[in-house]
Amino acid sequence: MKSIPFSELGKIHQYKTISSGESGTVFYLKIPESCVGFIRKMANTFYRDTYYQLIIDGEIVENKIERTVGEIDNPVAINPPILVRNYIKVIGVNNSDCPVTFEFLIDGEAYHVKSSLQN
Repeated sequence: MKSIPFSELGKIHQYKTISSGESGTVFYLKIPESCVGFIRKMANTFYRDTYYQLIIDGEIVENKIERTVGEIDNPVAINPPILVRNYIKVIGVNNSDCPVTFEFLIDGEAYHVKSSLQN
Protein backbone atom coordinates (compact mmCIF):
# COMPACT_ATOMS: atom_id res chain seq x y z
CA MET A 1 0.00 0.00 0.00
CA LYS A 2 1.51 3.30 -1.11
CA SER A 3 1.63 6.12 1.43
CA ILE A 4 0.96 9.81 0.79
CA PRO A 5 3.31 11.99 2.86
CA PHE A 6 1.55 14.76 4.79
CA SER A 7 3.84 17.20 2.93
CA GLU A 8 1.87 16.36 -0.25
CA LEU A 9 -1.41 17.26 1.50
CA GLY A 10 -0.30 20.63 2.86
CA LYS A 11 2.36 22.39 4.87
CA ILE A 12 3.67 20.25 7.73
CA HIS A 13 5.30 23.26 9.47
CA GLN A 14 2.81 26.05 10.09
CA TYR A 15 2.91 29.18 12.24
CA LYS A 16 0.80 32.13 13.30
CA THR A 17 1.41 35.28 15.33
CA ILE A 18 -1.27 35.62 18.01
CA SER A 19 -1.88 38.82 19.94
CA SER A 20 -1.88 39.01 23.73
CA GLY A 21 -5.04 37.52 25.24
CA GLU A 22 -6.10 35.93 21.94
CA SER A 23 -6.19 32.44 20.44
CA GLY A 24 -6.08 31.16 16.87
CA THR A 25 -5.50 28.21 14.59
CA VAL A 26 -1.77 27.56 14.28
CA PHE A 27 -1.92 24.31 12.29
CA TYR A 28 -4.56 22.69 10.09
CA LEU A 29 -4.26 19.68 7.80
CA LYS A 30 -7.16 17.94 6.06
CA ILE A 31 -6.93 14.22 5.33
CA PRO A 32 -8.52 13.29 1.97
CA GLU A 33 -11.93 11.65 2.24
CA SER A 34 -10.76 8.29 0.90
CA CYS A 35 -7.76 8.12 3.28
CA VAL A 36 -6.72 7.69 6.88
CA GLY A 37 -3.62 9.37 8.26
CA PHE A 38 -1.02 8.55 10.88
CA ILE A 39 0.85 11.24 12.81
CA ARG A 40 4.45 10.05 13.13
CA LYS A 41 6.36 13.20 14.22
CA MET A 42 5.56 16.39 16.12
CA ALA A 43 7.38 19.54 17.21
CA ASN A 44 6.52 23.02 18.42
CA THR A 45 7.80 26.22 19.91
CA PHE A 46 6.78 27.14 23.44
CA TYR A 47 6.66 30.37 25.41
CA ARG A 48 5.71 31.14 28.99
CA ASP A 49 2.00 31.91 29.51
CA THR A 50 0.97 30.15 26.30
CA TYR A 51 -0.38 26.72 25.41
CA TYR A 52 -1.68 24.64 22.52
CA GLN A 53 -4.77 22.49 22.05
CA LEU A 54 -4.43 19.45 19.77
CA ILE A 55 -7.69 18.56 18.03
CA ILE A 56 -8.07 15.49 15.84
CA ASP A 57 -11.30 14.79 13.98
CA GLY A 58 -13.16 17.30 16.14
CA GLU A 59 -12.04 15.84 19.47
CA ILE A 60 -9.58 17.53 21.82
CA VAL A 61 -6.77 14.99 22.15
CA GLU A 62 -4.67 17.18 24.42
CA ASN A 63 -6.29 20.22 26.02
CA LYS A 64 -3.20 22.05 27.29
CA ILE A 65 0.21 21.43 25.75
CA GLU A 66 2.39 23.64 27.95
CA ARG A 67 5.78 22.36 26.83
CA THR A 68 7.98 21.78 23.82
CA VAL A 69 6.99 18.44 22.30
CA GLY A 70 10.05 18.42 20.06
CA GLU A 71 12.30 20.98 18.40
CA ILE A 72 11.12 22.22 14.98
CA ASP A 73 14.41 21.06 13.41
CA ASN A 74 14.34 17.78 15.38
CA PRO A 75 10.73 16.54 15.74
CA VAL A 76 9.85 13.84 18.25
CA ALA A 77 8.72 10.44 16.93
CA ILE A 78 5.17 9.54 17.96
CA ASN A 79 5.00 5.85 18.76
CA PRO A 80 2.46 4.44 18.39
CA PRO A 81 1.35 6.87 15.69
CA ILE A 82 -1.90 8.80 16.14
CA LEU A 83 -4.75 7.85 13.78
CA VAL A 84 -6.47 10.68 11.87
CA ARG A 85 -9.62 10.16 9.80
CA ASN A 86 -10.60 13.73 8.85
CA TYR A 87 -8.33 16.55 10.03
CA ILE A 88 -5.68 17.78 12.44
CA LYS A 89 -6.05 21.19 14.07
CA VAL A 90 -3.83 22.94 16.60
CA ILE A 91 -5.01 26.05 18.41
CA GLY A 92 -2.58 28.41 20.13
CA VAL A 93 -3.67 30.35 23.22
CA ASN A 94 -1.64 33.42 24.18
CA ASN A 95 -2.07 34.47 27.81
CA SER A 96 1.16 36.50 27.76
CA ASP A 97 1.35 40.28 27.65
CA CYS A 98 2.82 40.47 24.12
CA PRO A 99 2.26 38.97 20.65
CA VAL A 100 3.77 35.50 20.17
CA THR A 101 4.53 33.54 17.00
CA PHE A 102 3.35 29.98 17.58
CA GLU A 103 4.89 27.21 15.45
CA PHE A 104 3.77 23.60 15.11
CA LEU A 105 5.10 20.79 12.92
CA ILE A 106 3.17 17.58 12.36
CA ASP A 107 4.45 14.95 9.94
CA GLY A 108 3.15 11.57 8.93
CA GLU A 109 1.43 9.89 6.05
CA ALA A 110 -1.99 8.99 4.72
CA TYR A 111 -3.15 5.78 3.07
CA HIS A 112 -6.06 5.15 0.73
CA VAL A 113 -8.61 2.83 2.33
CA LYS A 114 -11.93 1.29 1.43
CA SER A 115 -14.81 3.35 2.82
CA SER A 116 -15.84 0.56 5.23
CA LEU A 117 -12.43 0.75 6.93
CA GLN A 118 -12.40 4.54 7.26
CA ASN A 119 -15.13 4.66 9.93
